[in-house]
Amino acid sequence: MCGGTDVLVEQNPTVRELVDLSRLPLSYIRRMGNGILIGATTRISQIERSSMLNRPPFDIIRDAVKDFGTIQIRNMATIGGNVCNGIPSADTPPPLIALDTVVKVEGVNGSRKLPLEQMYRHVRKLSLKRGEILTELRIPMSPSRTAAAYVRLSRSEVDIALASAAVRISLDRRDRVTANRIVLGAVAPIPLRARKSEDYLLGRVLDQQTLTECSHLASEESRPIDDVRATAQYRREMITVLVERAIRRAVSKLRRTTR
Repeated sequence: MCGGTDVLVEQNPTVRELVDLSRLPLSYIRRMGNGILIGATTRISQIERSSMLNRPPFDIIRDAVKDFGTIQIRNMATIGGNVCNGIPSADTPPPLIALDTVVKVEGVNGSRKLPLEQMYRHVRKLSLKRGEILTELRIPMSPSRTAAAYVRLSRSEVDIALASAAVRISLDRRDRVTANRIVLGAVAPIPLRARKSEDYLLGRVLDQQTLTECSHLASEESRPIDDVRATAQYRREMITVLVERAIRRAVSKLRRTTR
């Protein structure tokens, strides 16, 4: 644990011991060539204030943390904890996956790297091995003319997401999509890549017909559940709204930065 904003609240009776990671030298945000390195114990409030994350497409991470709980939680919670908690409604995994983030994991048998997308197996089930911890997130540079956006639906700003969508879009000079990522949150056991929607967008101009079809494909790919916060059908319908909204927001950012 580091911030303890989940484990100390949940008080899982099967947990007998806790290891405090907060004094490890893993709290940083650094440049890596044209990409970004973020240490696992970096507080959410540090990410919220970082000047390195204020331009597209990296600003999608700040989109995700600006309404992350209360200010007290943001001052304690860490990005590594949010990534490793393994709950579908977590805010940072969808944007990080949309940016093709690679994680560095270290343990008693050495270190290894893997795409963040591959770390999730099921709710609270990660591909981390016994004795391993997440130490760093590596976010590569995206192609030119790229922007990204994250949108979420919740009952209030401090509540966890009922559904969310992270989108990264790259356009050529004719405004055709050359690359994209669409990642859905809180509508499957893990952060879900909407691959059919991604394939559909490639080579297309983002007119209303394209946006509508892409959003419906994403909704069909989702696998939400009924719970006390929302029905599966409501979440599925809201995905069509969130995906289109995220795409429009990303394109708007892109046009502002390429004028």
